[in-house]
Amino acid sequence: DACAAEYPRLVRILTLYCGDREVALDLAQDALARGCAHWRRVKVMDDQRAWFTRVALNLANSRWRRLRRERSALGVLAQ
Repeated sequence: DACAAEYPRLVRILTLYCGDREVALDLAQDALARGCAHWRRVKVMDDQRAWFTRVALNLANSRWRRLRRERSALGVLAQ
């Protein structure tokens, strides 16, 4: 139930944050999968919504860093 309730909200937040709905869909799904993997801890949290949001934004930030490193490496290889 928690995942079903959080998914649309996470997609909206991530779409605004990333500017790409397809990326947002993937990141939201990854965040919810992590929530399921750690459900014993998550289910007893006072604010599960905040946990899902933080995980989703951390995943988005990691994606940006990875893409930046890939572009940098491609630039070095192209020289």
